[in-house]
Amino acid sequence: MNRIRKTITILILIIMSISLYSCKQSTKEVTTNDKSILKGKVTIWAANRDVALLNEEAQLFKKKNPQVDINIVTSDINAAEDNLSKNLKDKSKLPDMITLEDNDIPSIVDKFKDNLLDADSTSGFKSSGYDKYQIHNSTYSGKIYAFPWYVDPVFMLYREDLLEGINVKSEDIKYWNQYINIGAGPVKAAGKGMLSLDYFNNSVLYDIGLNQLGINYFDSSNNLDLENSIKPAQLLFDSYSNKILYDDSKIGGKLDAFANGDTLSLVCDLATLYNIQNKYPGLTGKLNVEKLPAFEPGGNRDAVEFGENIMALKNASQNKAAMEFIKYVTTDDESSSLEFEKYGYITANISAYSNIKLYKTSSFYKNKSLGRIAIDQVNGLQNIKYNKYFTQIRDTIQSTIIDTSAANGDLKQNIYNVQNGFETSNTMK
Repeated sequence: MNRIRKTITILILIIMSISLYSCKQSTKEVTTNDKSILKGKVTIWAANRDVALLNEEAQLFKKKNPQVDINIVTSDINAAEDNLSKNLKDKSKLPDMITLEDNDIPSIVDKFKDNLLDADSTSGFKSSGYDKYQIHNSTYSGKIYAFPWYVDPVFMLYREDLLEGINVKSEDIKYWNQYINIGAGPVKAAGKGMLSLDYFNNSVLYDIGLNQLGINYFDSSNNLDLENSIKPAQLLFDSYSNKILYDDSKIGGKLDAFANGDTLSLVCDLATLYNIQNKYPGLTGKLNVEKLPAFEPGGNRDAVEFGENIMALKNASQNKAAMEFIKYVTTDDESSSLEFEKYGYITANISAYSNIKLYKTSSFYKNKSLGRIAIDQVNGLQNIKYNKYFTQIRDTIQSTIIDTSAANGDLKQNIYNVQNGFETSNTMK
């Protein structure tokens, strides 16, 4: 009997030990799992063009991380600068990150570099994994002050069907002087315009010319040098003086002018190509997408309208949710697919270029792969180091080009006058 009792007692003790161990393990698993769940709040000050994309990327991110709250506030670069200055001074609420174009980076770095996170110091970041164009522009004194996000490549789209009618093949247009001459010759003779006027009001040709040539208005010694900017200025000037433009203001814009056959080419990005495909199905097989013309034989034909970046403040380094969101939008295939397929952007993360979705062909555009052409554009971009005076100089020269064309003046001399004006003023001191 004693033996039976002893046996029962031992069994009870064993069962209690097992139960106790199981409870401890269960508690440990809950604790461990709780720690692995990503939580927190992320605040982003975003340019208007990025808000819709960020909202979609935030929703995709939240499906995987439902306990992360992402607050996206619309803020242009001027408002971001003003609010950063105020909030840093008052030590009030700061965002984890802001979005900004390449040419806005130097101004933010100049004013707030002590409050910005060095991307290269963050876990998992490798500068070699991003396009060199944006990394170069974001690097100051060995620190990378922005996470490259995406770029907006530009192309030349031709009405191939109508050009063939005047014995011109768009694939043979390799240089800008050819482009101007064709516009001033057979295209004008056919009663057509080579390009819609509103593009020039927005200075797109001049801007992409600067990007093609890698011009930032300063030499290697950081001295103002407008000599090289004469080439893209001359392109815009010649476009005016040769009257290759078509005023589309009376018919509803550049796309209608192009679709109606009033203009025979468009400088456009992927989003515009998508829009044309959806809006004008009757143009299937009639168009040809080419790289931009070069300025000279062997010259660069690759350019982007802009590159977009995410700049994180130092406080973001203490917010795991913020750092994981940056990693998601700049490196994840799901994110890069959304950027390409819906918004027409190419991710700056070159490791994502193996994503098969980027290489689909389009029957509308003669079975060309728009993604392949765009990626080739990104790989060929010139390194540009923007500076905080870039936009001011660019706007001044653009006005000079327009005024000089209207007066049939001396473009080179007037650009030299612009340089002299900047050098003798206190603008850049």
